[in-house]
Amino acid sequence: MFGDDGGIIRLGTSDHGEIRGIDPFVSYTGPHDTAFTSHIIDLCRLLLEANDTPENRVMTSREQRDLDDAIMATLEIGNPSLRSFRYMLAHLPNDLKEKFQRWMGGGVYDGIFNAKHDGLGDSRKRIGIINLHKFKETQRVIKPVLMDLFYRVTTLFEDPALRHVPKQLDVDESHLPLSVPGFSERLISKARTWRKHLSGITMWTQGAQDYKSIPDWDVLRGAATQFVFLADPKMDEDLYMDTFKISPGVVNMIRHLQARKEAVIVQPDLDVAKVVRLITEPEQYIINTSHPREAAERDALMKEYGPEEGLRRATALHLARIIPKDVATDSCVK
Repeated sequence: MFGDDGGIIRLGTSDHGEIRGIDPFVSYTGPHDTAFTSHIIDLCRLLLEANDTPENRVMTSREQRDLDDAIMATLEIGNPSLRSFRYMLAHLPNDLKEKFQRWMGGGVYDGIFNAKHDGLGDSRKRIGIINLHKFKETQRVIKPVLMDLFYRVTTLFEDPALRHVPKQLDVDESHLPLSVPGFSERLISKARTWRKHLSGITMWTQGAQDYKSIPDWDVLRGAATQFVFLADPKMDEDLYMDTFKISPGVVNMIRHLQARKEAVIVQPDLDVAKVVRLITEPEQYIINTSHPREAAERDALMKEYGPEEGLRRATALHLARIIPKDVATDSCVK
């Protein structure tokens, strides 16, 4: 839909059995990049949480030094094709290597972080989508993957060469990344400073409880400049008021929204709360729908006829369902 300006990346195993993984070392910018070194150390700690036994989820003092040595030795390699996470893991001492076995060749998570080639490609597209559906139900995988992706986004958004370019990060199912240890702190920090980089963050999730259960939610809520609420006729009013610090009047506005047709926008700093109408183009509805029948129909048509023709046919079917026959006939005649 967006031509060369857009890109979509699907991490995980494709329908054809191809593994698309990531190599965190592609983010290394050169000597004195201490932020990257700290990121790799934090990432390794998170990878160890995939182990079942407590002793394999932590490193001894000696093992921490061994990891530091392996990281520094990898960073000193001049050939970028060898300067990789795969190489670093392979050169750990055997005892420490055993703790990372699940992420190495033959392990249950082989190919995700020790990929031969980084699967993310060009991250400087004007519109980029990273699809993590394959990992959605695998907490041990999704957390470190999200940590590395956020580091990449941070590096990109704070690039001085792009400071004049507006940038926006949209995070769906945001309760997942916010559950990663240390992630909420990073997000709060960026939410406060990204404005000077002409950057912003939008987070989406299913309900108030997803946010309420997040550590430091009060701090994160305070950093938000705007809330968008969709229809929730079965809402827990007390939970909404306690979580978002909104008034009973705003809660009543949310309760009486028309599903998929209206939203409430709240800007706390301005003490503003307004109901807005949602007017969605049919094509955009089809692209974004999660309705089981329509999503399956869309995917099948795009696979058979290609993206453009498949979208056109799926949109036509959608319109045929929602527009009365006499109106559709009259429109066609005109």
